[in-house]
Amino acid sequence: YDDDLLLYPDYYTYNPRERIPAIKPTRVLFGIDYGVGANDTLIGVAWDDEEQRGYQFWEDKFNRLDIMDRGISQLEYLGEQIRAAWRTALDLFPDFSPKEANKRILWDADDSDQHISDHFNINIRLEGKEYEDLRLNITNAHKTDKTIMFDKIRDLLRRGDLLIIKGSKTEQELQSTILKRGPN
Repeated sequence: YDDDLLLYPDYYTYNPRERIPAIKPTRVLFGIDYGVGANDTLIGVAWDDEEQRGYQFWEDKFNRLDIMDRGISQLEYLGEQIRAAWRTALDLFPDFSPKEANKRILWDADDSDQHISDHFNINIRLEGKEYEDLRLNITNAHKTDKTIMFDKIRDLLRRGDLLIIKGSKTEQELQSTILKRGPN
């Protein structure tokens, strides 16, 4: 790819096997992209509102061919990944009860399939007595001006205020996502 066309040419990474960034999360943000004819994607970011910085701690990107268990649907598999990510996010707030921690975990989903978000909101639950009252705080992403959002994300990555897992699928996307120029 031509580096001049990369949407996110500058970014910083970290290796979670070596150390987790010294950022104390005040909230967790998840993004879900429903892969209509493509990959489903789930990304999680631990964010510190006071310092205005965070780090990627979760990612999953898959399609039907990536799912080894042929006995479950892609929707069921995505639900399993959401449960696993949710548990991990709750663990980022050890000083809070699950109910209080859950208030700090926000899910933004692709707005192309509202019924999938509704399905997850109704049907995705964590096992265990301490989790019985928890629900996903899931809403559809508000797609505002894409150029402004691209710029905000580019600035966070360029300054190192949003760290990406080294060698991750997200890093691969950053290395290959190009900006369309001219009329679309």
